[in-house]
Parts: sequence; C-alpha cells; structure tokens
Amino acid sequence: MKNLQKYFVLTMAAAALMLTSCEKHDSVNAIDTQLTGTWKLDAIIYGLSQIRVEGDSLPYTETLTYQAGGDYTISRDGKLVEAGEAYTGKNTSGLAADKAIFYKKDNTYQTYEITENRLSMYQRADQGSVIADGSTYEYVRVGQ
Repeated sequence: MKNLQKYFVLTMAAAALMLTSCEKHDSVNAIDTQLTGTWKLDAIIYGLSQIRVEGDSLPYTETLTYQAGGDYTISRDGKLVEAGEAYTGKNTSGLAADKAIFYKKDNTYQTYEITENRLSMYQRADQGSVIADGSTYEYVRVGQ
C-alpha cells in the first residue's frame, strides 16, 4: 500500500510539473520607445457625445511618464495618483489602435497610437474586455 501511495504522489507531482512547464507565458515587452517620456493631457473626446474638451476647459491637468524599463507614473493636478509597471504589445480586441499598454497593477490595458508627437489613448479597460463607447484622451509630449 505504501508503494502505491508513493507512486501516486510521484505521478501527481510529475503531472503538476508538466502542466506548469507547458503553461503559455506571454512575452513581456518593454515600453515602446516612441512612448517613453512625459506626456501632458491636451484634450478629451467623450465617448457617446463625441464632445471635445481641451485647454483650460479640461476638468483636470494630467501627466503620464513612461520609462523604457516599464515603470510609469500618472499625476493629476500635480499629485501622483498612480505608479507601477507596464508593458506594450499588440491590441487583440479588434477595436481602436493596433498597440496597447498593459498595466500589471490592476490587469488593465489601454490602446494607443502616436502621430507627430501626439499620443491618443482610448479609455482604459480590464484586459479581455472592450469598451465600445469609451473616451479618447490626447496628450502632447513634454520637453520636445
């Protein structure tokens, strides 16, 4: 009976080892080099209404800073509101931009595109979900 228990335990341990070794690990990319640096909120286009608010009409000031190693910070009205690690990759939701930022802290993502030092980001959502009528946030690069 002891031999049977011993073989059962060994079989279960081997199976657990095989299952964990076969687990798919998504490659974690560093932050897109175009994204690194500091960005200042310049405009918000609200989802359903498509109303554009910019300049002094914005409800708050916001800056985003992304570092090449993946660290990021978000500050609103001059106060740090979030810091953590993120990485960039392909957006597979089929909506908005082809690229996305994936935030490790809360398992969310945000699609983005950069054209002429202007960063457009779609509303942040839980990974695996899609917000069809979300807002778009436009930022300009600071210091260039």
